[in-house]
Amino acid sequence: MAFKSTQSFHVVRYGDNNYVHSIAPISNSGFSINCGYFIFKYELFDYINEGEELVEEPFQRLIAKNQLITYGHNGFWLAMDTFKDKQQFDDMARLGNTPWETWKTLK
Repeated sequence: MAFKSTQSFHVVRYGDNNYVHSIAPISNSGFSINCGYFIFKYELFDYINEGEELVEEPFQRLIAKNQLITYGHNGFWLAMDTFKDKQQFDDMARLGNTPWETWKTLK
């Protein structure tokens, strides 16, 4: 799953001489982040060699063969990797803004 990040960090582009060409919020970069949610066919194991990192080598081989697709998710998604992220979720919950509680809208 891929998601256009709304996080507060910035993307820096620079050249060989280390001079910055641009700096912009990640949300304005056009990049999507890997949300870390995968669905695989069993054949994926044919692309993984011992000791390889899934995204580093096997995914690159799948991309080269045009065999890797994603779902561009446009709904709610936030990472909770840091204490700052947890604080953001806690603040949202305290305000009653809990879009992750999708079960509450199911009938």
